[in-house]
Amino acid sequence: MSATNQESKEEILQVMNKVLGKQDERLLKPILDCEEYKSAIANELYEDLVKLVIDHIEGKVQEAKLFRRQLEFYENILCELAKISSSEGMLLTLIEYGTENSNDVFLILLKPLTLLFDKIINKCTCIQWCFHMIENKLSSLTMDNHKLEGEELTLLEVDNDVEMITEMYTESFKFYAFINDNHYEDDLKPALVCSLVTILGNPMVNADLEKKDNGSCSSLYILAEKIVHLICKLIKNPVSFYNCVSLNEELRSCKSSILENLSQSLQSSLIFPLEEFPSSGLANFYYLLYCENMSDIPKVYSSVYLFVQNISLSQHLISSFSYLCINKGLKLIESNLAWIDDNSLSTLEMFQVNGLLNIM
Repeated sequence: MSATNQESKEEILQVMNKVLGKQDERLLKPILDCEEYKSAIANELYEDLVKLVIDHIEGKVQEAKLFRRQLEFYENILCELAKISSSEGMLLTLIEYGTENSNDVFLILLKPLTLLFDKIINKCTCIQWCFHMIENKLSSLTMDNHKLEGEELTLLEVDNDVEMITEMYTESFKFYAFINDNHYEDDLKPALVCSLVTILGNPMVNADLEKKDNGSCSSLYILAEKIVHLICKLIKNPVSFYNCVSLNEELRSCKSSILENLSQSLQSSLIFPLEEFPSSGLANFYYLLYCENMSDIPKVYSSVYLFVQNISLSQHLISSFSYLCINKGLKLIESNLAWIDDNSLSTLEMFQVNGLLNIM
């Protein structure tokens, strides 16, 4: 680096330290108005500046001095850097920090990420990297195993873990909705749908997702409903997902064999890549469809076929440690049993249903 470039770097870092110290984004103006500074940031300096901002955020987190009103300040700083350095390198830097750092950093990075897609060549791939970051971050969240029922469940709304999970899902869904509205491409559909189903797994599957008799529901119920509606908008027939249940079973039984050996009929009917699909998210998806009536299921399918598929998914819910997750599994089975009319079943179907119930 030349002496001039080194001086520019030091000047830019000095300005950024002043901006962060005084918590005043207006002090960024000398950088934003100087083409030389902007060129330095776009070419190589964005990594140092992003690290400076992230370290400042984490320092506030460690000192318990990061307030909600400050999130917008840090978000705006990173948005300005994203506008200057619209590169794949900048995107990867943000994803890395979003994956490895605190939940607060994750929340701050989502909006800056949305500003980078227009000028990136490998847009679909980069968006999938973002999906993967979100999936990993959400799945790492935990909530206590509260054994609450009925009106007692409203207490969860003031639980600190549930509040953070709700905020994380709220901002994550905004990201998915933005991608669907602004950057949707047919090549992206499998990844988008798969990611939406995935985030219905842990921790969402362990949350209160039951609408009460008085019509009230939790904040996470509302978010789950938005996710389900977006999935059903992308996949018109939600029964298509049952192919994924069959695929999961085949993959688990032949993990050492080559994927191409799977039956051609199964491969041709799939709408997703040949990989194991998130079973807990899929099970929660069908719980929300059948037990919470979040979308319509075509009436043309055999009740026994639907029963068999849902029993397999119910097992994933019942085998959980979570009281609320187990309840979802039991309610899904109960909902399925309501479809079965003994008088309409053939002898073979009766044996099939009884066999599955005995396994349970």
